[in-house]
Amino acid sequence: MRALNKFTLSFLAIMAASTEQVFAQECDVTLTESNRNVGYLITLKSKTKDTRIITLEATCPRSSQLVVSIEGELGDAGLFAQTGPLNVRLSHTQLDGRYVDLAQPRSSKAPRGAYASSVMAVPGDLIIPIVSGRPVKGRVLTMQIEVSAVKADGLLSFLVNGY
Repeated sequence: MRALNKFTLSFLAIMAASTEQVFAQECDVTLTESNRNVGYLITLKSKTKDTRIITLEATCPRSSQLVVSIEGELGDAGLFAQTGPLNVRLSHTQLDGRYVDLAQPRSSKAPRGAYASSVMAVPGDLIIPIVSGRPVKGRVLTMQIEVSAVKADGLLSFLVNGY
């Protein structure tokens, strides 16, 4: 009976620990293009090839492991880089003033476990800062985003959450 009680208590302790929820903290994101604040959305509206260089700066309430997510939305014409490729390159990433690499744990373009100082991404991808192959914590994230598209009509948004 004692063994059963110990087992039950151990099981309940494990269940209590495993049901602990991790809540994301939303970070403030600012995108700037040629010293012009564009918020956290990039509007894509072009009839020809358009390439834009944007700087992302995210500030979080406290130091945590950060995740950048890229989301896309179709424009009124229903085109989202329909007639040509949409390329999003993330590079020159710093976390709290230190250069870091980037990994894409959920990406159709990147091999699993790969990381680099510059990555190509698409809407739906998640990107995390990495040092020596391991995720790192920080509070202030900056990166350069290069977006190029042909005949695009849509929005790209960049969200940063800390865990």
